[in-house]
Amino acid sequence: PSNLDGAWEIFFAGGHLYFVSTDLESGESRVVRAGTSSSSFDVLPPSLGYQYSGESTNPLFVWDGHYLYFHTGVYGSKLWRDDPASGSTLLLTPDPAVYGVRNLTAGDGFVYFVDLNDHVTLWRSDGSVAGTSAVADLGPAPYDEEYMVRSTAVVGQWLAFSLWDESTGRELWVSDGTAGGTFSVPELAPGLDSSNPASFVTNDQVLYFTATDPVHGREIWRVDFSAARVERLSDIGPGSTPGHPTELALAGDTLLFRADDGIHGAEVWALPLATGTCTPSPRTLCLDGGRFQLEASWADFSGGSGDGTAVPLTADTGYFWFFDPANVETVTKVLDGLGVNDRYWLFYGALSNVEYALDVTDTATRVKKRYLNPPGRYASIGDTDAFSPDGMLTAGPTNTVVASGTDGSPTILVDRIDELAASGTCTASETRLCLQQGRFAVEAAWRDFQGNTGIGTAVPLSADTGYFWFFWDANVEVILKVLDGRPVNDRFWVYYGALSNVEYTLTVTDTATGAVKTYFNPSGRFASVGDNFAF
Repeated sequence: PSNLDGAWEIFFAGGHLYFVSTDLESGESRVVRAGTSSSSFDVLPPSLGYQYSGESTNPLFVWDGHYLYFHTGVYGSKLWRDDPASGSTLLLTPDPAVYGVRNLTAGDGFVYFVDLNDHVTLWRSDGSVAGTSAVADLGPAPYDEEYMVRSTAVVGQWLAFSLWDESTGRELWVSDGTAGGTFSVPELAPGLDSSNPASFVTNDQVLYFTATDPVHGREIWRVDFSAARVERLSDIGPGSTPGHPTELALAGDTLLFRADDGIHGAEVWALPLATGTCTPSPRTLCLDGGRFQLEASWADFSGGSGDGTAVPLTADTGYFWFFDPANVETVTKVLDGLGVNDRYWLFYGALSNVEYALDVTDTATRVKKRYLNPPGRYASIGDTDAFSPDGMLTAGPTNTVVASGTDGSPTILVDRIDELAASGTCTASETRLCLQQGRFAVEAAWRDFQGNTGIGTAVPLSADTGYFWFFWDANVEVILKVLDGRPVNDRFWVYYGALSNVEYTLTVTDTATGAVKTYFNPSGRFASVGDNFAF
């Protein structure tokens, strides 16, 4: 129309286009409903004030499938409803005491909104004046009152929103449309520290969002309203290192988001939401009957990066190689500890000190946990609190135990020359590994927590790598490799990683020279060792 100038806040609803334009006569902003023809325009009754423009945290329009709802600006704001089918427009908040309408959210047959004046009040409307009423007083309005309520979403019959409170900071709140059913979800960041829930997306009865807690940093969380459960889904940045996930979006049964794992920079990530079983692939290791999915990614010292190649060993154990199929880099296993502490346990041992991340997903609950090995570290981990059967994720993994003294340094009980051992070649047996074309013989002995002792059973993997099991053949306990490092420092190198914290000794013999080294792991320790001056 000739008396209007510009078009912004463009919104399509009910077969009509709505937008905001400036009335050239009054200078005020008005809502315009465009009809089905190019010459059909209706200027709706309320004025939005002068030069109105919306805010990303305070949308002007929402649509519930029947009515378009909008508010009339920031100051003196009222709630209006437009019916595109009949062309009627109705003021829903005629009460002069209601003048700060904002944060419109539609769903489940209602529109929710906040009225900001001296107090912050949550309201709900069914599209009629009689059905528009206050739900709950959320407290006194702060100085920056427009920022008190952020991120809103309707999940089934519930409204979820983030709210600032002077005693708790910004936390997640929910409401079922009644005063008694409006309350704060248990704090993710206790005390005055805010968890700052944001980036809300919904799927059926589940809310996905980002939030911060003091243990894990900023990660992805979900609220399952059907089970009344709050849980963290990701640990992109292990421990308190945040993964900074943002821009959440749903694509079918996959949650897409932007995050930085500290290795690859800011990238797009995908989190499958449908429960099921793991599907093996060259980069995916499936353990415990396909319940657990494991993937590894690495970054070397020269800046190169890539994904590990998965190799299964037993039903609960497998390994990854990064650079050469014969060069095992990290071995991992998942054990069912439900009978002990109602948890699944995860163990891994490293034969490499490059930086790598191990991602473990429980496909039954879609809970994902990440373990990170920083560059220069040989780490073995025993996480006996890794996954609960119902999806509740507890404290994140920590590198609690490494080899004695400096990380990755061996405890050597014996370092000697045995002339009788200098036979020139190793003879493999049930208890002896022969590595590097038979030059090196490796044997293991163990003592459990009850004082029982035994000899490890040897299983070769490649020309330079093998492992030992102690108690049953499906349970890998320690893996070891011998590398020819002579072009670098004129030495053979010994690396081993443990998936066990029982006491054990590893005896490595160079059959060409008779040199013997015995490495000792005391009871209660998960150790990974890199000895670059072994022989």
